[in-house]
Amino acid sequence: MQQLISVGIDIGTSTTQVIYSRLSVDDTSYASQLSQMEIVDKEILYKGRIYMTPIVRQRFLAMDALKTILDREFEASGIRREEVASGAVIITGEAANKENAASIAEALAEYAGNLVVAIAGPDLEGILAGIGSGAQQKAREQLIRLVNFDIGGGTANAAVFDKGRLADAYALHIGGRLIQFDAAHRVTYCSPFVHKMLQEENADSSEVTAQQAESICREFADILVRIAEGRCPRAEEKALMIYHPPQPVPVDACSFSGGVGEFVYQEDAPADNALFYRYGDIGPRLGLSIRQRFAEAGIPIVKVPERIRATVIGAGVHSMKLSGSTVFYDAELLPLKNVPVVAIPYRQGGSEEAFLTRVRQKAARNAGDADICLSIPDLKKPRYQEIKSLAKALCQWEKESGRRLLLVLPCDCAKVLGQTLAICRDDAQGFLCVDNVRATDGMYIDFCKPVGGSVLLVIKTLIFKN
Repeated sequence: MQQLISVGIDIGTSTTQVIYSRLSVDDTSYASQLSQMEIVDKEILYKGRIYMTPIVRQRFLAMDALKTILDREFEASGIRREEVASGAVIITGEAANKENAASIAEALAEYAGNLVVAIAGPDLEGILAGIGSGAQQKAREQLIRLVNFDIGGGTANAAVFDKGRLADAYALHIGGRLIQFDAAHRVTYCSPFVHKMLQEENADSSEVTAQQAESICREFADILVRIAEGRCPRAEEKALMIYHPPQPVPVDACSFSGGVGEFVYQEDAPADNALFYRYGDIGPRLGLSIRQRFAEAGIPIVKVPERIRATVIGAGVHSMKLSGSTVFYDAELLPLKNVPVVAIPYRQGGSEEAFLTRVRQKAARNAGDADICLSIPDLKKPRYQEIKSLAKALCQWEKESGRRLLLVLPCDCAKVLGQTLAICRDDAQGFLCVDNVRATDGMYIDFCKPVGGSVLLVIKTLIFKN
């Protein structure tokens, strides 16, 4: 058995957090099987303080301040930097939209060994929080359809788990720091989305009163209730959606994480102004409004073990494997590092257009033009006609998105699919297709230089504390 230390760094809209873990990795295969390394145990060694994310002029993440935070936490943990074998930096929420977010992520790589570095899109953030909070495990254990709302300073990121399977992910401009106050309880910041809501109500949006702030919190809570009940979004709700609306399907229960999630569960918290203004924003008031509205609507709220730390990544654990002998790749593309996996269900027997729609929707969760790796985990012994249909849909998505085709498949069909793609594209260069790889959302892959005609992979799995 081997042990390694991992660090997770989460830089969010409101807060920055660090967590250190010890992972135990062992060979779980039988004597007659090939080696299969898996995490068999994980232990949280140190939970750092929760810091306010240092932002300059609402535009930039403050590099020096972030490094000071990390240096302080390394010293407090008693863990030497050279002891860290792996980890992850995740930049989430409104912090991901700051002008220097990408350069910050790269600069912080020195703090976490062999890092996964990701600027999480809003849907991906919801998925990470849903797993990290323990909501996915609750849905699996209770055999229910559960939505986890991870509500931070700028956004509410949701993931829906149907008996543990990810069924939907979406995000809204709902958060605790969309209205901020000073020490005298005067409004110092009001989000453009709040201004728009007030204008639609024919209210004066030049100065937000405490009564209007409470009304906004109630409206935010109403929107979440209507979504949980499976109602189609109204026009004003669509304006708050980020990228796309949720599926209009009711859930059995809800859970909450993030900073605002803490206040949803504080049933004994006093409903006074001292609490509401303690943090200089509407976070506590929003949490109370959500708890009240969900109780009035009769929607059960499930308690999850992790809330404000839900998106802190425990580790990025690495397992080496060699792809199958039937591969199709352009050696000029390799190596590629830290490519996020997007799992696309194939559902054999479905239409080509339906598959293409799923590719468009799920690929859009990883914003920007960076590489993503498409995984088709349920593909089993496809017929040639299905291979042709797959190739046609994938080529169409490649043209629309401008992204490179990087594919991993669970079954031995990478070569035939690669050859069909080359014919469809009129070009055998610029894409990669490997098989015997089972990868899903939340994983990252390093594609290394080819070895003897095969492609060496490093699969990095994000590990969460449940």
